[in-house]
Amino acid sequence: MKQIQLQVAFFLSRFIERPDTLFYNKLSNEYNPPVILPPQNPLPGLLFIDSPVVQAVSKNGLINLTISNMRLDVTIKNLSVNVENDIIRRYYDISKDYSIIRVGFVSQFVERSEDSSQIFKKYLKIDDGVSEVSFRYNRKTCLNGININDVMNIQDAEFEENGNKQRGVLFVRDINSDPASKKEMDVEKILGLYRYSSKQFNEMCCGEN
Repeated sequence: MKQIQLQVAFFLSRFIERPDTLFYNKLSNEYNPPVILPPQNPLPGLLFIDSPVVQAVSKNGLINLTISNMRLDVTIKNLSVNVENDIIRRYYDISKDYSIIRVGFVSQFVERSEDSSQIFKKYLKIDDGVSEVSFRYNRKTCLNGININDVMNIQDAEFEENGNKQRGVLFVRDINSDPASKKEMDVEKILGLYRYSSKQFNEMCCGEN
């Protein structure tokens, strides 16, 4: 099983009125010119929470950034990045003025096989001959007083690598703090949850989970 991507999501309690200004003031030197999505007209009295406003790709092409009105997402394709310093501490400093109340770490894994039924049999104990599966579960736990959702999605999929299409099974694991909590999270709590998540992701790659 191979880890191919990691997404770090910061959920905010304060509304970012101008995500484009935040981007240009804090991040423009690290990214290519962004895509600024046009404003939308909400219904009277409503806000478009989580509606993407700024999307950008890093100059090395290995990080995708989305800044919404109450959320910031960093998607990492180069897994050799120092996530603690280059991602968590860096983007915590950028968004902390908007009060981070929740974080999520979403990792994608693939296991390639022309016969996906063998992968389903290996991990889900499903009989031979099954070629299409969509499976999801959520394991709830608590870490240092933080309630955590540990969600796994498993499905057969088709991938493209080096211009060639391949078949296999996609595993998406989403470890996030409970949305019911509205308490502000400091950087040490976020790092603690990342270290826990990273351990779970590494165990998947090593076949221990």
